Amino acid sequence: MIIMCFFNKNTDLVTSINENDHIQGHLSAPIQLVVYGDFGCPFTREARLTVKQLQEVFGDDLVYAYRHLPLLDKHPLAYDAARASEVASQHNKFWEMYDRLFVYQTQQSPSDLRSHAQAIGLSVEDFDAGMRLPQITQTIDQHMKVQNKVGQKYHQHFSSMISGIRYPLSNN
Repeated sequence: MIIMCFFNKNTDLVTSINENDHIQGHLSAPIQLVVYGDFGCPFTREARLTVKQLQEVFGDDLVYAYRHLPLLDKHPLAYDAARASEVASQHNKFWEMYDRLFVYQTQQSPSDLRSHAQAIGLSVEDFDAGMRLPQITQTIDQHMKVQNKVGQKYHQHFSSMISGIRYPLSNN
C-alpha cells in the first residue's frame, strides 16, 4: 500500500486526484490523500481505519482517493477483486464494494465476488457482464501505470508526499 498526501493543488498531474478517481470529499479540498491499495493486502485494510480518522479530523479540508495496486505475487485474487469494485463503481456502488472486500478480505474467489455483488444490490447477470468489459481492466491498469511513474513497488512501503516531495514514513 502506498499513501500520498498533497497539501496544495500544484502537484504533479501524474498523481493529483481528479474526477476519474474513486473519491470521498470534494476535489477542491486543500488536502488530497491518495491510497494505492490492494483488496488482498492486510496493510491496506488497516489503513482504512486511519483514513476514516483523518476524514473525521480534517472534514471538508480532505479529499480521499483510492487507486488500485494489486500485487498478484502476494495476493493472487486481488486483481479480480479490483475488477469487482470497478463493476460496482459502474452502478455507483464502489464504496459499498470497497468496504465489503476489506471486511471479507479472505473471501475473494469468483463465487465470493458474485456473492458480494449481490449483497450490495447488484444482480449476478449485471455483475458477470461487467466483469467481461475491457474498460474494467483499463482503469486498474491505468492506476498501476501511474503508481509506477511515482516509483513505488511494494505495499509495505508507506510514504507521504507534501507539495510533490516524498517523505518515507516507515518500511515494514
